[in-house]
Amino acid sequence: MIAVVGLLVQVFSSESLVTVDRLSPDLLGKEILLKGEITSKRVNDGHVFLSVNGFSAVIFERDAKRIRTPYFFLVGDHVVLRGKIVDYDGELELVAWEAWV
Repeated sequence: MIAVVGLLVQVFSSESLVTVDRLSPDLLGKEILLKGEITSKRVNDGHVFLSVNGFSAVIFERDAKRIRTPYFFLVGDHVVLRGKIVDYDGELELVAWEAWV
């Protein structure tokens, strides 16, 4: 338990914890921790597509299978996602590789 808490402290202190209302184009290409509530979820070909307070996030199959938890996320869960902000078809999106409820 202490190791897990220590790891989370290290993760949260090394990157910016961002809420959807603080997302902006200047974060494009940056690694962030996104905190919010899942407002929709869809799984397609093993990829997990989430809307977190209306902001699009994807966890590709290789990462979703490695960390497993995204498959069990429910609408209404509060999550923290670690990933990179990218431009997808002219819109900002988070490509996440780690996730916590």
